[in-house]
Amino acid sequence: MKNINSRPVSMKIKRIIKALSVLIISLIAYTSLSAETLDNDNNYDAIFLNNEKEKFIIQNGDLPVNEIVIHGIKKTSPSVILSRITIKNGDPLSAFNPYDAVNNLKKTNLFSDITISYNRNGDSVDIIISLKEKWTLIPIPMYSSNKHGTSYGLYLMETNFLGYGKTIFTGGIYSPESKKLIIGYIDQSILNSNFRGAIFLSHKDEIYQKGDSDYNIFSKYKASKTLLRVDAGYSFSDAIKIFAASGFWKTNLDYSYNEGLNVPEEMSNYLTGIIARYENTYHNEYLYFGTKVELTTMSYIPMNNNSEYFNVTTYKGEYNHKITPQARLNFFSSGGYGNRPSIFEENIGGKPGARTLPADILCVDDFINWTLSFEQIAFKFKWGVVTVLAFFEGGFYKNDYETSHYYGPGIGTLVYLKNIALPAMGFNIAKNLHSGYNEFSVNIGMSF
Repeated sequence: MKNINSRPVSMKIKRIIKALSVLIISLIAYTSLSAETLDNDNNYDAIFLNNEKEKFIIQNGDLPVNEIVIHGIKKTSPSVILSRITIKNGDPLSAFNPYDAVNNLKKTNLFSDITISYNRNGDSVDIIISLKEKWTLIPIPMYSSNKHGTSYGLYLMETNFLGYGKTIFTGGIYSPESKKLIIGYIDQSILNSNFRGAIFLSHKDEIYQKGDSDYNIFSKYKASKTLLRVDAGYSFSDAIKIFAASGFWKTNLDYSYNEGLNVPEEMSNYLTGIIARYENTYHNEYLYFGTKVELTTMSYIPMNNNSEYFNVTTYKGEYNHKITPQARLNFFSSGGYGNRPSIFEENIGGKPGARTLPADILCVDDFINWTLSFEQIAFKFKWGVVTVLAFFEGGFYKNDYETSHYYGPGIGTLVYLKNIALPAMGFNIAKNLHSGYNEFSVNIGMSF
């Protein structure tokens, strides 16, 4: 059965692709000429930060630390800052690593400006940390349009709940084919300890369509899906974190829907598993560099006699190489292997590593992909920066209907806001050289 949306890309989309290509080439040329003017902030540079500390030691001696003085916070608890500073009162100043301190504070995404200075206090020294807090209570309007349809939504997110750096969010998305509600809570440091936790609940009523990269629809059905997941973890170091996960994933088919095609079996399962994360990154004002890896293994235990037991193992990994403070080369890869029932297959289309695949309809059991991309800051404003992207990706996937591969180039753009605690957001257009289709997708700049 051929989807009625299957058609050659319109001339309008072709013109958009051509115009965006010209814009990105122009912006890259512009930034190559003006990179020196963009690199005007040393607050996040390791050499500058360490030199400032050494200047003070040369002039005053290696004095013991008397106090860490925090300026500029109005709603953030001082414990959030102090828990990310390893120096203790009485330690010599030479033991203080200002670059690590700035980097740890930058990772919280709570502060737009971070500066460190030193003040002699008798025979000791005060470390002065000056901060500018971001706006962290954020309404996020959502709009997405692709060949599968158009959806609208609104999320409300607070990333500094009660001033302790906790994240709470809720919201929903609506389209003629789908309705979704979510709520969640993330605690990066329970009671300022190394323990971490998160809880996530979502409910979705949707008309599901599953197809291939040529928009041939093989399955269509209406169902509600409810997911509850609770993660409890521990940070063994700044880089290594381990989580235990549990919850359930429940599906209910709407058998009154009369346009069904190859309707899968209804299933509901408890889930339990382990998540391991490794993160060794360092941050400039907007971009980060370094390595992230996440490995997850989950078991799905039947809630009733109609469900099946199955296991799924997935991974995500990325490495960001610093070319200049305003440019990075990124390698990203993800994959999954298991024996998922059809109703639990993962939707990968339009996501990192699969942006050349159709969004919303490409669901798979097993997959592996990779992306090599270049990102460059093009414009820098008082409120943030605009970056441009160029990437090439490829991958392989398997589901109940086909085993296939894909590959192709893409371009896009991202916006990073300076004073608002949002991840980067933008869009991209990609060309699937295997299917011949152009794909448009919304890009949210966080993959973990």
